Amino acid sequence: MSFTEYSVNIKFPTTRRLAEFLEFPHFITYSQYLGMMEKEEIVTRAERVGIPTTIKGSKILIKLMDKKYKKRE
Repeated sequence: MSFTEYSVNIKFPTTRRLAEFLEFPHFITYSQYLGMMEKEEIVTRAERVGIPTTIKGSKILIKLMDKKYKKRE
């Protein structure tokens, strides 16, 4: 995660590492899933750096985490 004065960005691993984790071929991971998320402006792709969320994507992930983990302490 990185924080600025105006945003929080969550960085996913590189597409290759993400594909390994999800047990998908590398080309399917990006072209289908990350491609859709990039088109919806949820993430941006930085070659060999990783996949950071946009402000919109960070808001979505934080809401999901809040919903799922709110009752845990």
